[in-house]
Amino acid sequence: KENLYTEQNTFGGQKTYKNVFRYFDDGKKQMLIIYREEAIDELVDIIYDMDISQPIKVYVFSPSEDPWKGSFDDVSDKVELCALPQAIYNTYRRILPKKKDAVVFPEEDVLATTEKEEEQFNGMLNFEYD
Repeated sequence: KENLYTEQNTFGGQKTYKNVFRYFDDGKKQMLIIYREEAIDELVDIIYDMDISQPIKVYVFSPSEDPWKGSFDDVSDKVELCALPQAIYNTYRRILPKKKDAVVFPEEDVLATTEKEEEQFNGMLNFEYD
């Protein structure tokens, strides 16, 4: 939708987690996609500390049309919120081309999330800041 495909492996110094949140930046515009609501507060803290020239387009996965506006009150001048409802998410997954069957080892794909990393995220939700 945003015509933005340059995915980054960090956001505000925090490593991205493919199944938690993803960040895209092509030097002209930025987009953050949040799949897990547990990450919202930590990501808002990161955005709060960032110096941003134009609002980041933020898509938040939601089972309804709620874009989590209340959670982003402190950074409302730095973001443009959009809900990512379950129905749209499922449609995108169904119509977008599937990746070819290929073996990708996590150490070769900086955007891949290993099981251990996923467990660490699920267990702690403790982001490290640079």
